[in-house]
Amino acid sequence: MSKTIKYLSFFIIFILIIISTVSSFGCGKEKQSYVIDLNKVVDFGPFDEKIDIKQQIFSPIEITILHTNDTRGNIQPCGWKPTQGGVARRATVISEIESQKENTLVLDAGSSLSGHYDTEYSKGEIMIQFMNLLGYDAISMGVWDLKYQIDEILNLREKAEFPILSANLISRQDKARVFDAYTIIETSGRNIAIIGISPYPLGENLTGEFVKEYKTTEPVRAINKIIDEVKSKANIIVVLSSAGRERDEKIASSIEDIDIIVASSSNLPTNEPVVVERKEKSSALIVESALLGKKLGKLTVKFNLNGEIDEFEGELLNLYPDVEDEPEIAKILDEYLQEMKE
Repeated sequence: MSKTIKYLSFFIIFILIIISTVSSFGCGKEKQSYVIDLNKVVDFGPFDEKIDIKQQIFSPIEITILHTNDTRGNIQPCGWKPTQGGVARRATVISEIESQKENTLVLDAGSSLSGHYDTEYSKGEIMIQFMNLLGYDAISMGVWDLKYQIDEILNLREKAEFPILSANLISRQDKARVFDAYTIIETSGRNIAIIGISPYPLGENLTGEFVKEYKTTEPVRAINKIIDEVKSKANIIVVLSSAGRERDEKIASSIEDIDIIVASSSNLPTNEPVVVERKEKSSALIVESALLGKKLGKLTVKFNLNGEIDEFEGELLNLYPDVEDEPEIAKILDEYLQEMKE
């Protein structure tokens, strides 16, 4: 009887070892050690150190992107009847959606830091302050953002609590990037890459001292330089682009790993996302909101196990007077406008 119990105990231990070993296998896991007995340690390393996360299998996920572009320094509602936009109304809508949607990103595709005296009075600092308070996750640099002096632009970068991105804005002297090319945002166990693209060529849209020292490179080439690195870190890839609609479509069709382009500079608001079909990969989406912050873009996308787009819905949300001002934002705005008058 005692021998039977002894053999049965060994058998149970053996089964438990097999179960724990099998459950430990999985691509991309960190290197782990599992103790099998008191005297032996078996080390299971990853199958491949150079993992393309874009090709891995994940749980399906739904993300919501709230997006703006070309607000051109407008922080108050625009003067048409009925008035539209304004940061206080935008803050209310963003807060409401974030309370309803688990995986929400707030992004700006550029040309928001100058263009109106309200913002230029502070050299863009007031817009950065509001974007911090509204919880922006990343913005890219458009042509209107580059109308300040370089030291003023770098000051805005320091004050931002979110990354300011441009993969193709470089120094003419040493070819170094002025801003980070991309950032990685983790939500619900998925890594989302956000890449910034500035207008190209810069001289078509901007004059003065800035273009003597800095330039932009062709967007597709700039993204291709970093895409392998980005794919090793993220399963979903979003581009914030000031390249214009024609170039945006070229980016989406040429670089098959890109899922979404949040656009600016085209003045072509998308009431429904533009779908760019591709031969071998799933389609990409292009969205763009209205000028001057009159509306807030909203894109909801469901990604499948392989990181491909399964379903999507896009719309432009009105910011009319029936949207109440967020009280704290409205208070800061009133105090700032009063300061301007003094």
